[in-house]
Amino acid sequence: MISGTAISANSPALIADQSNGAGLPAGNIIFGNTTNTQDVAQSFIVSTASPLNKVQLYIRKTGSPSGATVKIMDDRNGSPGEHVFASGALLASTVTTSYGWVEISFTTNPVLDTNTTYWLVIDAGVSSSKYYTIGATNGNNYTNGVSKVGHIDETWSNTTPTGLDCFFNIYLGGLNGSISGVNQWNQLHVGTVSGSAQAHTVTAVNSGGNIYCQVGTNNNKACISQPDPTYISYPISDANIADWQATATSGGTYTGDYNVNWAGATLGPRKIVGDLNVSGGGTLTVTGALWVTGNVVLSGGGTIKLASSYGANDGVIIVDGTVGVSGGGKATGSGSTGSYIMLLSLSNSANAMSISGGAGAMIAYAPNGTINISGGSKLKEATGNKLSVTGNSSITYESGLTNNNFSSGPSGTWNINSWKETE
Repeated sequence: MISGTAISANSPALIADQSNGAGLPAGNIIFGNTTNTQDVAQSFIVSTASPLNKVQLYIRKTGSPSGATVKIMDDRNGSPGEHVFASGALLASTVTTSYGWVEISFTTNPVLDTNTTYWLVIDAGVSSSKYYTIGATNGNNYTNGVSKVGHIDETWSNTTPTGLDCFFNIYLGGLNGSISGVNQWNQLHVGTVSGSAQAHTVTAVNSGGNIYCQVGTNNNKACISQPDPTYISYPISDANIADWQATATSGGTYTGDYNVNWAGATLGPRKIVGDLNVSGGGTLTVTGALWVTGNVVLSGGGTIKLASSYGANDGVIIVDGTVGVSGGGKATGSGSTGSYIMLLSLSNSANAMSISGGAGAMIAYAPNGTINISGGSKLKEATGNKLSVTGNSSITYESGLTNNNFSSGPSGTWNINSWKETE
């Protein structure tokens, strides 16, 4: 249930984020012909955090092999792991006996994280007379990964000769935004107070206001056509984060876990090389920007609050790891109207921030990971790669990030004057 307006923007434009190989292949990798070479895999790292759209493979077949499944998988000790992020069908009919580029789309479109190794795996059958060959470069030309042959869930080996990299293209972005409920009997309610639903595709939505879309089914109202909402970059840049980290470091470095389980602890600006734990009814008063290289755990009635000298300004705690708020823990501003504290997690984890049964005047920000809000938690704002809100929790956007005044301490205000997409 969303009391105001819900907007789902289209993703950024389609780009070939990773690409390897052109022209006549210098090498090739045969797979699907023996048990040891049943599957082929190519590791890669994307440069942009954007939804996976499709892949292309430069491939040919011998005989008439069955179709195969193309999977995007995690890395486990330098080989494909167990988790499948996306899968799509390689249709044998689209592959000929001569090399050609074949395109594969996926049933889901996950956002792939930068600085994370993934594997592009072609999972085929086995036949000594009916198999596939994928073109390859020789000499480790592709610097963001390697190729291997083997079998999913079993043994993987380097290709022969070593140094081969598959011909492939990975495309990100170019997807339409959507808003959807479960079905026509279990709709998502939008604009219960006032507001509209706006996306390219709107499905199974009950809107108190208008529905703006190009494609709509099982809704309580017909679509009103207008241009699709467009992608807007995050309002906090890497440069902003680096500036806060520098400010925190200027106050000195504390090495080891910083634990607060008593009233009266004061800290900031400071870099903590370790975890920050506030529990047992303890209170940490923040007097300047904090940078925690580990995790932040706020539990057992613990409180993190800004010093009163912040006034109406906001403060920030940068966290390289995850943030957990539970057991009545809360984070709050200075006590002045409009003052908030932002916990900012840089983790790309599915549990980058887990907030249960607490919160306060807090802004949750996780541009690379998922924010999980449960147990009746109430936040002032949440911005993340993904949001999961359950258990009668709520987010009340009293002040958008475009209007917040972030301060590195009781002096020196940082302000976002505007937020828009640039070309």
